[in-house]
Amino acid sequence: KPGSLVFRQPLKVNGLNDVSQWWSWQVGASWQHPEGPDSDLKGRANHPVVHMAFEDAMAYAKWAGQDLPTEAEWEFAARGGLVDADYTWGNDKNLRDAKGKPMANHWQGPFPLQDFAEDGYHGTAPVGCFPANGYGLFDMAGNVWELTQDDYIDPRSPFGGMKVAKGGSYLCSDDYCGRYRPAARSPHGIDTGMQHVGFRTVWRGVKK
Repeated sequence: KPGSLVFRQPLKVNGLNDVSQWWSWQVGASWQHPEGPDSDLKGRANHPVVHMAFEDAMAYAKWAGQDLPTEAEWEFAARGGLVDADYTWGNDKNLRDAKGKPMANHWQGPFPLQDFAEDGYHGTAPVGCFPANGYGLFDMAGNVWELTQDDYIDPRSPFGGMKVAKGGSYLCSDDYCGRYRPAARSPHGIDTGMQHVGFRTVWRGVKK
C-alpha cells in the first residue's frame, strides 16, 4: 500500500547498525501527511516538503520550469562563497547565532534516544529560522536532506538506483551522522520517500 518511511524515536536501541529500530514504513504517510494519515500540514506552511521520491521532485521541478541541481551545483551554492570551510558558516562547528542557538537544525543529544532541541526544534523547522549563508540561501545545512540529479555510485554498496542527497537533516547528530556539511553526501533510493528528505530547485535561465 502507498506510504513512506517515518522516523519513530525508540525508547532503547541495540547498537546503531539496524536503522529499522527508528525507521518504519507507514502506510498513508506522504508530503501532505508527514507522520502518517492522522497528521496534516496545519501550521507547517513554511516547512520544507518531505517524503519526496526522486521522480516526485523531478516532476515538480519540470512543472515549475526549473530543475534539480547537480551535486556540484548544490555544494557550490551551499558554501556561499566560503573556500574549504567545513560548514556553511565557517569552520566552527559549535558556532551559535545571536540568540545562542546552533547555526542549523540538527539533532543535539544521543541519537536516536534523546534530542535536547537546543536549536529550538524537534523535527523540521520553518524555512528562515537560521542564518542564511553568504549567498542568502537558508537551510543549506540541516533541516532536511536535499536530492540532487547525480547517481550515487559506490562499488561497495549492494543497492542500485540511488541518488546523491546533500546537506544533512534534523536527524544528523554528532555521535551518529554529523553530515550537516557542504561536502557530506548520502545515498537515497529513487523509489522511496522519507520524513527527512526533500529538495530544492535551480533555474538555469537568463536573468532579464
